[in-house]
Amino acid sequence: PRCLVMPVRVGDSYTCDTNQFALATYYSVNQGAAVIQEALGALTNPKLAQDAVDYAYAHNVLVVASAADETSMHHNYPANLEHTLVVHAVVYDGDDWNSDNTTTFVNFNNCTNYGGHLGLSAPGEACSSQATGLSAGHAGLVLSYAKQLNLSPPLSANELYQVMIMSAWDINVPTSPTDPNKFFSGPGWDAHFGYGRNDARASLDMLADGRIPPEVDLTSPRWFEVLDPARTPTLSVTGSLNAFANANTAQWKTALNLKVLWADLHRFANSVPAGTKSEWSIQGEAQSTAEGFSL
Repeated sequence: PRCLVMPVRVGDSYTCDTNQFALATYYSVNQGAAVIQEALGALTNPKLAQDAVDYAYAHNVLVVASAADETSMHHNYPANLEHTLVVHAVVYDGDDWNSDNTTTFVNFNNCTNYGGHLGLSAPGEACSSQATGLSAGHAGLVLSYAKQLNLSPPLSANELYQVMIMSAWDINVPTSPTDPNKFFSGPGWDAHFGYGRNDARASLDMLADGRIPPEVDLTSPRWFEVLDPARTPTLSVTGSLNAFANANTAQWKTALNLKVLWADLHRFANSVPAGTKSEWSIQGEAQSTAEGFSL
């Protein structure tokens, strides 16, 4: 509730040069920002942008990023860089939020994107940009409460990300597979709604109860990396897992593309060093496409 806002200009409109975003990210982190909010669409995707987001992540500053507004599955940058929390918008389906014909408040907003990197669905009549602002405020509220609780160590960027997605209200409309007016949704994560709608109260309850999820950081394959089964018959999934706040065991679950084709569960102790966690044979899973598939 005592969060401060530091506006940093990176361009004249939503569309920007990502180098300017990268420089602004470095600047914001060095000025003490706790959360970075960006509602941008990039003309470029230089290495500097990923380096800047990684710099923020290493300094425990979460980058909350807009999925963009084309009602498309296209990969908007800088949102689809590694170590971001990608958000988009959901809305009511009637004439107004209190209209008699309104049946839900989690309808897919028809000026917002979706896809494999989507994390959360926040209310937003003004497309993904409004949802990004609300989600950044959500992140700030969680960090503020963590300070009030004197959490030690403080929440990391990854733990903040995990708290926000794990506390989300699942969007699962049973009739969506057969309703031509609805985007598909299912139990748990899905490509149209991510992990669900932001639930700030549930996030704070998780902190109050000491239920802080473990950090999970996948380092390979990268987001939307294209793989040719002829050249890469076996895919190694590498990363690290750390449960600093709890001594409980954790489960590692791997899945391919937008549907769970595998459900490999691996139980680890509370800390797992970086390295290979799973290996899949992908030759038989990509026969339907000549160019491989994207993870």
